[in-house]
Amino acid sequence: MAQPPRSERPQAGAGARKSGALLALLALASILAAVAAVSWAGPLHRHMAALQSGLMAAGAAWIVALALALRGRSLSLPLILSGAVALRLIALTGDAQLSDDQYRYVFEGALVAQGVSPYAAAPADPACAPYRESWPELAAGIGHPEVSAAYPPLMQLSAAAVVVAAGGPEPPERALWALRLFYACVDLAALAPLAVLARRRGRPVAAAWVAWGWCPQVVLAFAGTGHFDALGIVLLVGALALFDRERVNARLEAAGRLLLAAAVLVKYLPIVALVSWTKRRIAVGRWTVVAGLVALGSAAPLLLEGGSQGLTAGLREYGLRWESTNVAYRLVEPLFEPEGPLGRGGLLPLGGDYDGAPRDPRRLGRMAVGLAFAGLALDGLRRRLGPTDATARLLFAFALLTPTLHPWYLTWIAVTLGLAPRTAAALLVAVAPLLYWPLEGWHRAGEWSEPGWLWPAVLLPCMLFALVEPRLPSWLRPIR
Repeated sequence: MAQPPRSERPQAGAGARKSGALLALLALASILAAVAAVSWAGPLHRHMAALQSGLMAAGAAWIVALALALRGRSLSLPLILSGAVALRLIALTGDAQLSDDQYRYVFEGALVAQGVSPYAAAPADPACAPYRESWPELAAGIGHPEVSAAYPPLMQLSAAAVVVAAGGPEPPERALWALRLFYACVDLAALAPLAVLARRRGRPVAAAWVAWGWCPQVVLAFAGTGHFDALGIVLLVGALALFDRERVNARLEAAGRLLLAAAVLVKYLPIVALVSWTKRRIAVGRWTVVAGLVALGSAAPLLLEGGSQGLTAGLREYGLRWESTNVAYRLVEPLFEPEGPLGRGGLLPLGGDYDGAPRDPRRLGRMAVGLAFAGLALDGLRRRLGPTDATARLLFAFALLTPTLHPWYLTWIAVTLGLAPRTAAALLVAVAPLLYWPLEGWHRAGEWSEPGWLWPAVLLPCMLFALVEPRLPSWLRPIR
């Protein structure tokens, strides 16, 4: 067959680039419209169905933009950056009231700023009565005030710094908005190490930036709500940018250790990155140094009033009792209930009553998913996956196995999708806003209950692609 003249070939390429750029602009417009609608319509729970339809369309548009970027279509970095900044500015101008966690962040940060340990007593404890009286509006907004602090020390320190910069915790609107502004800026900072990692891995920088910068859930979680995960994520990605290379000199090694230890001191989840280090001979040294830095940082509350009191009380409470919409865990814990197949009256009587004892189904269920997670980690070691691939794989596994899957937890997956793309993971992130649906019943009747369709809607698209994607031809795999 005759080949077209050389002069005609660039025209076809230019046409493909133009169509790709047009699709990307349309995708960005859809995401901007959805974020604006959610941010400016007031509390999400008052307009749940209408706003969720827009967010699902935005999630689909984000996947389209990510697929285009991964295929090397013409998405300029200035356009992507401008879109990312615009999305965050829009989110900062409204408040969809997606969570009350930020009230706790500010309250505990204010305690730290006063030199008081937030671990020593819960907000509702009599010991905190003077602070509740000083900050009544803030204290009234805290969810589960009977539980003391569970977040690591560096997160508490960052919240304290924001509270001080905002002029104090009252009025709470000012401090809460300052928190959102701070974490929106931190979340944008992740684009720098993402660019480094993308170039090193031979991936388009545009894909890494679209995966993070244009993700609706990322925008809602940080600029829209003020969750602190942004700080842990940027520190983790920074550590990976230093470690995921063929040769790591002593200076980079030290900086990477420091960044990863800091990430763990913001949220414990980045510890999954340690697993991949056993690929290198100096892995034991890395483990030891990072563990030492984390231990040293964890001792910081000893310098505050309250000292060692309650350092792990909130974390233990969260680890045992907390459960929300989740993917796989709901199938595991019932196995150990008294009437379950592994319960007191089952074939293999392992489980017992819900009494906090070692045979409590909650403890056994968490042990079971923990063992499954450990098995995946060991499999990654056997495959000798690199730091970024191993970390991305384990973060996805965490999202599938955790008893508590809040929507903002999925931002930890979003940050990896331009580096280690996986359609199943992208679909899970795209539908993440559906996890806000129980807010409707919570505000109406004070009950956290999920509609029967929610779990299949969140799980089935993800699991379907996880099962069939390896068998599909490349042109049928949107994220690759």
